[in-house]
Amino acid sequence: DKGFWLVVAGRACELAPALGPATIVRLLEGLTLCPQEAKQMMGPIATQMENVLPSFDWEQVVSSMRSLAVIGFYRETLFDTLGRVLPSFVSQFTPDNVTAMYDCYGRLEVLDTGAMELLAQYVIGNVDAFEPKHWVVIAGTCGKLKHRDKRLFDLLVSSLLAENNLAALTVDDLAVLADAFATLKLYSASLFAAILDVLNKCLKPGELGPLGDAPLAPGEIKVLMPAEVAPYPTGPDQGPPDYPVVLLEVQSYVKFVDAFLRLDRASPMNLRALVPQGYWQLQKLRPPELTVTASAWVRAGITSGALWLRLAEVLEGRLDQFRPVTMTFMLEAIKMHLDQLAADEAAARAPTLTAGLFERTSRLSHAFPADETQRVATVLAAIPDTARWRPVAASLVVETGTRLARKRGGRALSVDDLRASLSRNKAMHALVQRLEESETSLGAIWPPLAPVDGLHEASATPDWSA
Repeated sequence: DKGFWLVVAGRACELAPALGPATIVRLLEGLTLCPQEAKQMMGPIATQMENVLPSFDWEQVVSSMRSLAVIGFYRETLFDTLGRVLPSFVSQFTPDNVTAMYDCYGRLEVLDTGAMELLAQYVIGNVDAFEPKHWVVIAGTCGKLKHRDKRLFDLLVSSLLAENNLAALTVDDLAVLADAFATLKLYSASLFAAILDVLNKCLKPGELGPLGDAPLAPGEIKVLMPAEVAPYPTGPDQGPPDYPVVLLEVQSYVKFVDAFLRLDRASPMNLRALVPQGYWQLQKLRPPELTVTASAWVRAGITSGALWLRLAEVLEGRLDQFRPVTMTFMLEAIKMHLDQLAADEAAARAPTLTAGLFERTSRLSHAFPADETQRVATVLAAIPDTARWRPVAASLVVETGTRLARKRGGRALSVDDLRASLSRNKAMHALVQRLEESETSLGAIWPPLAPVDGLHEASATPDWSA
């Protein structure tokens, strides 16, 4: 009953100076039922907790920290006090409560190097007592906090590879491990080979037909057949993959793909089990995740028309959610994909892949930072010509000229002055050259119809689509 606990919390705030350790622990456990509301009322309770924390026993410390992590409450002075009292509890450390403390620091995104070292020393000295589930939490916390402790990760690898301990983890657990290694720029060939073996066994596309059983929950492991050695076909004529028998949780799929991408291991072999997952879950992905997927396909050289045209369909309905930086990355991925195709194939596929992105980029050209504008210009200068190419190229040139004019105090900028300024930038110079080669002279688009000081999204550039 959230209402009950909020009434209790209100009364506890009034009586905060009288609260003892046991009462605080029980109160915090109750407040985890209404974390958002409780977070706003924690002030007096947290102050009293600071005062009496030295009198907590270890189990009370662990329990209260778990509750604070659920509530999402952090106060620097409270965690400073925790750091001071933590060494006094070392003799009571166990794998379970040490892992719980790692989880607390990770969920609250608090990096206390002293506390991390104290917990790590216990792990190193008692490594055989830690189970696979403990290692997942420790790795996830280190990744989230960007705390790179190679000693721990070396022990993690040796522990998980011993006695087939990896089999005790779910696919979602493996995604957490892969993400942590990638975030910290660590790589273990033996561990990732074992992870890939599990992925290829568990996420096999459904060419075996229906299993006849109840559908598996996302992330649930079911070994269907031994891992395939052949990579996913990469040719442009390759059709869509069969529907996977097991679907990953979306976030686990993203963690795997992003990990292989960041570790520069996005090969056809490594993505073999993940390509069908991406195809069938594209609609669930957010713009940054769609960009990660496209970048991974490019890195692996996967040019299947079915995959990329499916991506184009999804993009069409999601463009309003794209921010300038994400659009830049997506355009770069599409440009690199087109580079991997034969010229005639690239020319045929470019309009479908770029039309919506070009239109969105044209409308938001004023919102791109200067460095992003140059990156987009570089991409545009290399993408095959389409009906939408000239409008977006013109809008970028006009926006760049507008910024130059503003730097000059809004004074008029002639076509020759603009040409001279743009020629100093390799990307913009190439873009202007392509515009003029496509029979769109610089004089035809500059100056814009609206005064420089009056430019905004609605009237920043003329409508070049005609």
